[in-house]
Amino acid sequence: MWYESFAPTAEPKQDAPILLIGGFSMQATHWPDSLIQGLTGRGFRVIIFDNRDIGLSDRIQGQRAPSPIKLGVSRLLNRTLPVPYVLDDMADDAVSLLDALEIPEAHIVGMSMGGMIAQLIAIRHPERTRTLCSWSSMTGRMDEMLIHPKMVPGMLRKPDPDPEVRLKESAAFWTAIGTKRYPTDQARIRELVFEAAERAPDISGIPRQFAAILASPSRRPQLKKLNVPTLILHGTKDPLVPFRAGKAAAALIPGAMFHVIEDYGHNLPEALMDEAATQIAANASRVKAA
Repeated sequence: MWYESFAPTAEPKQDAPILLIGGFSMQATHWPDSLIQGLTGRGFRVIIFDNRDIGLSDRIQGQRAPSPIKLGVSRLLNRTLPVPYVLDDMADDAVSLLDALEIPEAHIVGMSMGGMIAQLIAIRHPERTRTLCSWSSMTGRMDEMLIHPKMVPGMLRKPDPDPEVRLKESAAFWTAIGTKRYPTDQARIRELVFEAAERAPDISGIPRQFAAILASPSRRPQLKKLNVPTLILHGTKDPLVPFRAGKAAAALIPGAMFHVIEDYGHNLPEALMDEAATQIAANASRVKAA
């Protein structure tokens, strides 16, 4: 697993780091510098990493995922299709990274698919979770996967073999998940997309990550039992993970703080990074109930 660690730049230095977990097909380098600096400037060590099957972390070689349609139908019929891995495995990956870095406990922050992974770390490894932030994410129930119709083609489309076409499609997708109030910076997103393509051109893991999301069961029963200070961040205009998904998570997790961002979609706009850092740091100051 590829990772990078950023030292705190302000006092007092916090005794537990923040682990940022990226979303579906997202390389760790996509995290905005302003968010990382906002957190290190509040005294936190920040760790970013590439999930399995993306970026510079290892690929799961020689394994293909079932199609999203087959996986969706199997979920609806309460049947199980074999997949290369599920989100539980990705949660254990993150904890293995903490093990390797000899970190006993961390503030776990995940966006989108990363939020699902973060939830599972809190469920499976509560002793390693100081606090939890689930950002633009869902609980795993099927109705929460009913995304805005305009997003369906982009989610189901197979990556184009032509790198130039693929880059244009990726930039268009990131643009589509922004909103008028919080649009995607076009110059910056093109830069990030090209940087990601040069850094790690192998995209064979993307269908497997999508399969891991679709094949993982609802986390609702376990979320009801969490005893971890939790922050739910969600935008009211999210076209990819419906607002109701964040609302449901906030209602399920005991004592969860629900920070609603009006007219925000599913991107990482500079205009919101200070607000996000402020909310994450505030949640990190909370302590577990006895």
